[in-house]
Amino acid sequence: MSLIISACSQTNAIKIIDVRTFEEFSESHVAGAINIDILDEETFIESIINFNRNTEIIIYCRSGNRSSQAVEILEHLGFTEVTDAQTLENAALVTGRTVNIS
Repeated sequence: MSLIISACSQTNAIKIIDVRTFEEFSESHVAGAINIDILDEETFIESIINFNRNTEIIIYCRSGNRSSQAVEILEHLGFTEVTDAQTLENAALVTGRTVNIS
């Protein structure tokens, strides 16, 4: 976890990705996170394919199921710095960021 926290201090060096649906993301999300819904796998891959493969990426969802699927896809595509934070709460904790609630 300390590696994640130190990486998160360099906010321009990481991407926080919420893989829940747009509706879930609209209700609450980690500040600065981007929403890429894993349930639409084709769009998910199209959205992340041009990311730098060495960028720190932190993935989360509601329970950890979808985030683990996303991590598998990213690793298969050659991403090397991917962390599965599992839940919204864990992602906020490890990044030190607040949760935006609407």
